[in-house]
Amino acid sequence: MFFNVEDNVLKAIAPIKYKDFLKAQGREEQLDAALESFHYLTGLVEKGQARLVSDLYPAEAVKGHPYRSHLTGMFYQGQQGKPLAIVVPGGGFISNVTDCEGYPAAMKLHKMGYSVFVVSYPVGRQLGETEPVKQGQAAARELTQVIRYLTEHQKQFSVNMDDYAIFGFSAGGLMTTAYSFANYEDCCHKNHLPRPKVIFPMYGLDWDIKALPEDKGTGGIFYRRAGMMSSVLQMWKINCRN
Repeated sequence: MFFNVEDNVLKAIAPIKYKDFLKAQGREEQLDAALESFHYLTGLVEKGQARLVSDLYPAEAVKGHPYRSHLTGMFYQGQQGKPLAIVVPGGGFISNVTDCEGYPAAMKLHKMGYSVFVVSYPVGRQLGETEPVKQGQAAARELTQVIRYLTEHQKQFSVNMDDYAIFGFSAGGLMTTAYSFANYEDCCHKNHLPRPKVIFPMYGLDWDIKALPEDKGTGGIFYRRAGMMSSVLQMWKINCRN
C-alpha cells in the first residue's frame, strides 16, 4: 500500500501491525475491505491492468520542489468506452487514506468496468503551508495538476476527459469541490481544464460553495456520511451515459 504520512504521531505508530494501525485510528471495521481491495489491486498489477503513475509533474518542475514527487496515482484500466473515475482519498492533509477510501472505492468502480485513477498527494509540510485552509488550497492545486496530466495523456490511458467523474472523501471532497466550482482560485475554469460531468464529495469540508453561471452542467451529489458508496455508484449510473 502507498502511505504518505507526515504527522509525527502517525510516524510513531508506523512499525505496528496494519490491524493495530487501523484500530489506533478507530477504523478497525475497515480492515477486510482494505485488504480485499489491496489484493484485488495487486492481481491487476500482475496482469498488467493497473500501474503506478509517478511522473505527474515534469522532471524540471520537481527539481526545485522535491515534494512534488509525492504526487502519484494508481491507474486501473477499465473497459473501452467507459468513463473515467478519479478517486481522491481524505486524511486531513496529514496523510492519504488510500487504503480505506481509495482502493476499496476503486475496486468497486473497476468491477463495474470503469477506468479509475486513485490520487496520492503531498500532505502536511510537503504542501508548504501550516494553516488547514491554506493546506487545503495547496492540495487543490495538486488535483488540478492531476487533471492537467490526464488531459494531456488521455490517449495513452484510453480515457475521455470530456466524460469523467471525481469521487472525493473528506479532505479529498474539499479538493474536489475546489477544482469543480468557478469561485475557487485553482478551479478547472481558470486553468482551462475539462470540468467533470459529476462530482461526489463525500463527508467533505464545507467551503461555502457559491455556484456561478459558468458552473452549469455538472452534477453534484454531496454526502455528509461515510459508507454511502452503493448509493454513490447508483447515482453515477444515472448521471453518465455508460
